Amino acid sequence: LVEEDYELARGLTELHLGFFMHRQEITSQKAENFPHGYQELAAAHNAAAEELARIIPTRDMKEILPKFNSMLKACVACHLEFKITEPS
Repeated sequence: LVEEDYELARGLTELHLGFFMHRQEITSQKAENFPHGYQELAAAHNAAAEELARIIPTRDMKEILPKFNSMLKACVACHLEFKITEPS
């Protein structure tokens, strides 16, 4: 977005943010192995990323930045709830 490459930003948002990464994890493992709360947070993150990807082509940063902020909040909410810990 900073470089004003809106097509790249939209593509990266669609392919690497939101539920895409979570879907890869869930499909490679059994969905029931994931906590219900995780699935809800992942769905919220997906919705925020989809909304961001939808608005990016407008090139209107006054519209894009609030959607970007919402997506980041969804990321942080999940990371706060589900922390990855290294095995000892």
